[in-house]
Amino acid sequence: MPWVERHRRRAPNSWFRTTTVRRHYRKPAGLPIVAIAVAAVVVLLLLIVLF
Repeated sequence: MPWVERHRRRAPNSWFRTTTVRRHYRKPAGLPIVAIAVAAVVVLLLLIVLF
């Protein structure tokens, strides 16, 4: 679900003002961390099964 619909968000350096954001593609920020975690779990399972 990388597409973000049109929504309102807080304006930069403003606590109360908001700005409208058009629908855009969300950059996958947390993807490398998840990939590393999954890879670590797979390696651990392989080690447990093999030894």
